[in-house]
Amino acid sequence: MKGLFGKKDSGIESIDVEQKHLKLRIVLFAVFLVLGAAALIYGLSGFFTQQTGWHPIEREQSSQADCSDEFLLQYDIGHGDITAKEEYNQIAKLYGEVSAKAYQLFNENQLFEGVNNVAYLNAHPNEEVLVDEALYKALEKLDNAKSRQGFLAPMWEYYSLLFSCSEDWETESYDPAQNKELAELFEKIAVFAASDKDISIQLLGENKVRLNISEEYLAFGKENDIYTFFGFHYMKNAFIADYMAEALISGGFTHGVLSSFDGFTRNLDDRGTEFSLNLFDKTEKGVLCTGTLDYSKPVSIISLRSFPVNSADDARYYVMQSGEVKFPYMSMKDGTCLAAVSNLVCLSEEESCSEVLLKALDVYISDEFRPSALLADGKISIVYSVDKTIWTSYDGKITDVTEGYEVKSIS
Repeated sequence: MKGLFGKKDSGIESIDVEQKHLKLRIVLFAVFLVLGAAALIYGLSGFFTQQTGWHPIEREQSSQADCSDEFLLQYDIGHGDITAKEEYNQIAKLYGEVSAKAYQLFNENQLFEGVNNVAYLNAHPNEEVLVDEALYKALEKLDNAKSRQGFLAPMWEYYSLLFSCSEDWETESYDPAQNKELAELFEKIAVFAASDKDISIQLLGENKVRLNISEEYLAFGKENDIYTFFGFHYMKNAFIADYMAEALISGGFTHGVLSSFDGFTRNLDDRGTEFSLNLFDKTEKGVLCTGTLDYSKPVSIISLRSFPVNSADDARYYVMQSGEVKFPYMSMKDGTCLAAVSNLVCLSEEESCSEVLLKALDVYISDEFRPSALLADGKISIVYSVDKTIWTSYDGKITDVTEGYEVKSIS
């Protein structure tokens, strides 16, 4: 089966992934998702219909804009007390509603009438703002994790433009590694971002928050055309996946899997259904699918990579003609791309995608990889590849291992 592509004549080669030992079970194969968690589902029932069985859910549009194009919801329809068609329609309606609401709440660049979203917070610094409960809970998670990654939002504005480039010469304006003036700006932003006195989010209770920004930082922002001081940027879909998953669970819809194109998955199915998660590594020959991890429990999954796998990654990566990859994970020190290992998958049966992500970022965005920090409390399992060894702490079996690779357990 084909489905993994290189980028922009980048030197990351197109590769074919052979479909091995197809079992009479639901196999989740990574075409849409490099995480491998819900791109295509092969079942024995009807597909693209509203008969009983696994189906991709097309949301019922409730707004002109939503974030459903960044997610894939697969669901096993027709096992409840209502008809398959009725169940499909109910899920599609709910999916459309929460997708539209999430798009508005977490939007950093667009204001919506009557919605106090992230863009609204940035436009109203040092003011008490009443926000939706979903956004308040997301901000609470950042606060509990003591994460300041959200305050690197001004840098993300540059990286998002860098990732949209088509030629290497275009990237010079947006890459601090190539642009001395921009590097100096990033260093100054990093100082502000690290200072609680210059920028912080104050949780006031009852869904009220205040984005505190010092007068000095506001003046600096005005001088340097900075309008977005805080945002979820590459973390956004982890929080949205959690929000939509919890809405589905509250609605009684748990026979499905929700995945984002950028590596966040909530598997809601508690019936013992077997799923397969593709694992990837970047080698001197290009990107390889190194094996598949089997799992059969409700789980939150995140995938962090310093390399792209398919065309869906274009919005988050740029590969130079030299082969060097620009990726979204930014150092708190100077905003440069930083990753301790090239690939890391984290799974948790207890914590949400956003909770897992916030813990993983402290370990992943680092000069040194410290897996023990993620494994300490026993709530997170990890899988990563280094030097043709797939290291895993998860109890699922890894199959279809690529020749030359070996699997080792993390003790």
